[in-house]
Amino acid sequence: MPQLPLIDIGQLLREEMLQVDSVIHTRLQSDVPLVARISQYIIAAGGKRIRPVLLLLLSGALGQKMRANTSSRQLWNLSTQQLYFTMM
Repeated sequence: MPQLPLIDIGQLLREEMLQVDSVIHTRLQSDVPLVARISQYIIAAGGKRIRPVLLLLLSGALGQKMRANTSSRQLWNLSTQQLYFTMM
C-alpha cells in the first residue's frame, strides 16, 4: 500500500491562523491586570487553537475560504450547508 505524504497543517493554515491569533488577542484583552496576564499566557501557550483549526480544515475541504470580514460563525454556517448539500 502506498504511503500518503504527511501534510504540515501549520503551514497549510499559516495565514488563517495568524488571523485567528489576532482575534483571540483582541477578544482576550482586559484592563484587569490578572485577566490580561492570564490571556497572554493562553495565547503564548498556543491554547484555543483546536476548534479554529478543525473549522478551517473542514471549510477548506468544502471549498470555503476565510476572508478578513468573515466571522467563524459565518464560515461554520457556509461549511455545514456545503457539507449537507454534498451529502444529499
